[in-house]
Amino acid sequence: MVWDLFLSEPYRDGGSGLNGYDMHGLRTAVHVDGSINDPSAENKGWSVEVVIPFAALYEYQKERRAPKNGEFYRMNFSRVQWKVDIKDNTYVKRTNEAGNVLPEDNWVWAPTGVINIHYPELWSFVFFSDDRGDAPCDITIPEDEYRKWELRKLYYAENILFETTGSYSDSLTVLQETLAAYAPNDFNKTVKALDYTIETTSHSYLITCPSADGAHLLLLSSNGKVEKVTR
Repeated sequence: MVWDLFLSEPYRDGGSGLNGYDMHGLRTAVHVDGSINDPSAENKGWSVEVVIPFAALYEYQKERRAPKNGEFYRMNFSRVQWKVDIKDNTYVKRTNEAGNVLPEDNWVWAPTGVINIHYPELWSFVFFSDDRGDAPCDITIPEDEYRKWELRKLYYAENILFETTGSYSDSLTVLQETLAAYAPNDFNKTVKALDYTIETTSHSYLITCPSADGAHLLLLSSNGKVEKVTR
């Protein structure tokens, strides 16, 4: 069974899953080296293969095309793994002393640091290459992506402020103090010295900084989306 869930934005930013989404042209295959749901079998492994047509992704793209040589997508994979016991030659989910099913384990390709796969800014970079000698693929992560992460840290700080005080702040100092107090590691307790602008209303905010080439602005809005616009 395949569930095509479409999210235009993460749940944390107000996203609502589109369960009726149908990814046209999707192909899947599963190989099991053993038997399914049979604890007595000599199970050795399994594999899953998925083919996603680029055309199925065009609807939510600005340029509506396949990626070019050297371009990248952000991507992640997740597998839910339940702790189980064997009873009467059947797998059953393990429970605690109160009889409640234990939480699942989540195996992911690119760890997000939280039990939540819906953090696309923490997914891996998948570069596309024509794989030709006359068209080498540069897989260097662009400087703008690092600048987007600096904006993202301020986004986290704004959201923490709203949760703890009920309002956003247009003060970089306040946001930096918030990061210093709440960031889970030293790397994220500060932001790089860039020319930030911060605009807020009672319901939203917009944070910007210059792009690496100086000809554009990187914009991060309170709905979590990042844009690159000409200055």
